[in-house]
Amino acid sequence: MMKLQPGGQITSPEEIVLAAVFVISDECPFMNTTCLTIDD
Repeated sequence: MMKLQPGGQITSPEEIVLAAVFVISDECPFMNTTCLTIDD
């Protein structure tokens, strides 16, 4: 399965949480109606 991942690693639950927190934070004011794809 690791061979299928472009970065050579599998996304951790912590990385998914960080992406979600970024989207709802004030650091991301102009992103709206966007589908954020987090491949696992």
